[in-house]
Amino acid sequence: MPRDRITGPLGLIVVGLVVLSSWLAAAERADRPRDASRLPPSKVTLQGRKSLDEAVAALQQSGNVIVDLRRRLGQEIRRPTLNLRLVGAPFWRAVDEVNRQAMIEMTPLIDPGRHEPVLGITQPDRPPTPVPTAYDGPFRITVVELTAVRRLDDPRLSTLLARLQIAWEPRLRPLFMRVAPDSVRASGTDGFRTVDQGGVGTIKLVGVYPAELSLRLPLPPRSWASLPKLKGSFDVIVPPTQARFTFTKLVTGEKQSDRGVTATLREIVADRHRRRWTVVLTLVYPWDKLPLESHQIWAMEGNRIQLVHRTENLQWQAEPDEQVSIDEGRAIHITYHFADVPGKLADWTLVYIAPAAPIWYDLDFTFDNLPLP
Repeated sequence: MPRDRITGPLGLIVVGLVVLSSWLAAAERADRPRDASRLPPSKVTLQGRKSLDEAVAALQQSGNVIVDLRRRLGQEIRRPTLNLRLVGAPFWRAVDEVNRQAMIEMTPLIDPGRHEPVLGITQPDRPPTPVPTAYDGPFRITVVELTAVRRLDDPRLSTLLARLQIAWEPRLRPLFMRVAPDSVRASGTDGFRTVDQGGVGTIKLVGVYPAELSLRLPLPPRSWASLPKLKGSFDVIVPPTQARFTFTKLVTGEKQSDRGVTATLREIVADRHRRRWTVVLTLVYPWDKLPLESHQIWAMEGNRIQLVHRTENLQWQAEPDEQVSIDEGRAIHITYHFADVPGKLADWTLVYIAPAAPIWYDLDFTFDNLPLP
């Protein structure tokens, strides 16, 4: 029997499992409400002759932070004049047009000082090379690398690796991305078909900027100069904004709601002898918006908490040792510790920032005629 075929009852079972897996993935996506219209891109208007500084200032009016890294990197700082015709342009298209005319790169990165996503301006030593790019709402997807892996011992195992870079507007804080078995389709010798990505599953986006993902595709014949079509659709779980809670009464059971999230002071203990305070917060999200599993505690890594003194100009930060537990995907319990807090509970207000109720965004992209290596 050839190694690439399974016949008889076992073959039927394998085929059935593959079909069932794809059907369940498709059903899950179909049953979920579509939220794309609730996450539009920022719009930018820049017309006429503008300096680079003016263009960057207009881009930052969208709430997206841009940092000039050229001095820090010892690079030449050029300030060219641009001739722009952007009217209500989506943010990423505006960024790429400014990049092209100014011959700079605004690179997505985590700023070491801010510890937040920013675009960093750098000056390449040669004009930036255009790469295949797709835009979808506040997201930009680029193909940064194509690698052909040709197995000489078993040509059936040969593959084409497509490395994608996925960036979002820095103002957003997506939590994670899901890649379903039927998420990717590509051209091959047998037509345009679904290419199962195996166990990619859930990709963490908290603390990551940008995200990168390698897709495994069928290796086209040597006679092909380009890949006719590559298409994908991923689920991105992204809060449209942040929820903010201000507890002026530091008492157990105090509850607030904001942006679809309810926060409760489950427990607060002030140990006067150790001058150590313990605060336990419980966050509850709508059941269909944030279905976290117990191990996905990293989804809360970006939350911020501090004590603000009522009468003096004092802010007190929590120790970086919070403990997180998740109950059945809805209730999230987070324990924080504050050391050496002066005064008593009544002297302080607790300010807490957490992701708003997220939306499930369909991130869609299509690339045509990708040049093959």
